[in-house]
Amino acid sequence: MSMQFTSGIKHPEFYLWDAWSYESNNVFHLFCLAIPRRDFWDAPIDPSDRNNHAFHIHHFESTDSGATWRDVGVHRRPGMTKPYDEANVWSGSVTPLPDGIVEAYTGVRSASSEQPFIQNLVLSLLNADGSSASGHCVLCPERDHDYIVSSGYFIDDKENLGSNKGECGGPILAWRDPFVFAYDQKTYVAFAAKSSEREPALGIAQVVNGLQEAVLLPPISLPDSDEFTQFEIPKLFYLQKLKQYILVAATTDRQSEMQHDCEISNCIRLYIGESPFGPWIRAGKQSSILCGVDHLFGATILGLDERNNRLIFMAPYTSKATDDLQLSFAPRFFVTLDQLSQQDQLFASWE
Repeated sequence: MSMQFTSGIKHPEFYLWDAWSYESNNVFHLFCLAIPRRDFWDAPIDPSDRNNHAFHIHHFESTDSGATWRDVGVHRRPGMTKPYDEANVWSGSVTPLPDGIVEAYTGVRSASSEQPFIQNLVLSLLNADGSSASGHCVLCPERDHDYIVSSGYFIDDKENLGSNKGECGGPILAWRDPFVFAYDQKTYVAFAAKSSEREPALGIAQVVNGLQEAVLLPPISLPDSDEFTQFEIPKLFYLQKLKQYILVAATTDRQSEMQHDCEISNCIRLYIGESPFGPWIRAGKQSSILCGVDHLFGATILGLDERNNRLIFMAPYTSKATDDLQLSFAPRFFVTLDQLSQQDQLFASWE
């Protein structure tokens, strides 16, 4: 019998972080990155050392809008789209589209011990039962280097791609966390990128020729990008009631890969816009930062609670939380729609 969880997900076997989700036929599907809490020799794994281990993508289901969850198990492991994901799998999305359920994820290739984080954007059409299948890399910073740079994006020189020392002394390569969405009967992927070595940006590409190719659009600036150095795990949610899009993302102010996590500030941010291509504005009149979510990061919007006029979120705790909470999921939380563009600062509410 699969494990059941109430008021969040504290898994006894796995550390969990980053979140993405979709809803179909009143079933909510939650995905996240995971590693075992103990290694092959049954020794405890330190959460701060998780980049030294192979991740997998874990899957949970809920039939009550995220109040409780059932463990579905491992969804995807590294190596299903070699060579692009032979080292690891990082965050992505799963999206129902007219032609099927499309998964996007970050495949990580290691060129050497000095270049372990070469990130690739991979798309896959899932099987009818939602199980994972092999994928196809649509944008690779090695293979497509000249095309990416000529399209207005910043990535380091080929000989430095994926360096564990970061790009130009700053954070590591940002070419990750693809989120698939449909707009105007076309398929797009949004992702975390940079427009210069010190400016995070929202990347956008149109997916063409089935899931085989992606045509880059120019990077999209965020109105407060001077407040952070890393823009991660972007997701779009259309609010029919307001005829606006919500962009939820995670940001940090990391200056160097040599910094310890305790020196880094993590934020969940919300933006609103009339189209996925911007211009994006802060969802709070003075700030995009969501307050009341201490030590949470990598949130996903499960859906809209129309009765109470609020968005439903799930997010995991970072490693800065207490030992009993770190890298587990908090209970769901909410953001009321009447705050958007009306209050200086946005606040989450809890049950």
